[in-house]
Amino acid sequence: MGKRKSTIYKRWTAWEDDYLRKEYPERSNADLAQWLHRSPRAVQLRALKLGVTKTPEFAAQQFRKGWFRKGQAPFNKGRERRFWASDEAQQRMAKGQFKPGEKRTTSPTYRPIGHEKVYADGYVWIITEHGRRQKHRWVWEQAHGPIPPDHCVKFRDGNRQNCALDNLYLVSRADHARETRAALSPEKREEIMRKVHDGRRASIRRDRIRIKWGLEPEGKLIKRTK
Repeated sequence: MGKRKSTIYKRWTAWEDDYLRKEYPERSNADLAQWLHRSPRAVQLRALKLGVTKTPEFAAQQFRKGWFRKGQAPFNKGRERRFWASDEAQQRMAKGQFKPGEKRTTSPTYRPIGHEKVYADGYVWIITEHGRRQKHRWVWEQAHGPIPPDHCVKFRDGNRQNCALDNLYLVSRADHARETRAALSPEKREEIMRKVHDGRRASIRRDRIRIKWGLEPEGKLIKRTK
């Protein structure tokens, strides 16, 4: 086995800290890392330690880079393809288009209405007039109408492929969660609760970092203190 490479810690100088306090709020970490000869991660961690954050305007600009702004139209809206695409690009795009008079049924990915497929999770999906749906939910809606909010359709025999109407029943998601929990073994229940707590702690850490950066927290676990 090869020798493990040791990591040499490079201390931050007072000049670097002053430079970071001055430039960090409105410059990217990658740009600062190039000037300071450090990694972007090191710059971010040092800024967190110093209590320096990005300005809300700069942070919002970085997170939305490449997004369409509200009301913004694409450059080719209302323009014919020959005015914004080269001849070679037009030929490539034409290969995937339906020819005049060609029907969708000739496509290799076409599936007729009523086509069913069983996925790895055991649920059956069916092609309907309004798109692809889970078959057991679609069967229930055909007989009883739309499924109420916060409710789900379950199988009496536990077989997800048995979508007969008499095998289906409606239950609230709260009751569904209680039934599922009661059917678990104590070991499995403890494992799930451990994962829930780990995810909650990770969400709290992410929200604290966002607050440090001057952004609103994503979750409801941490509220911004005024």
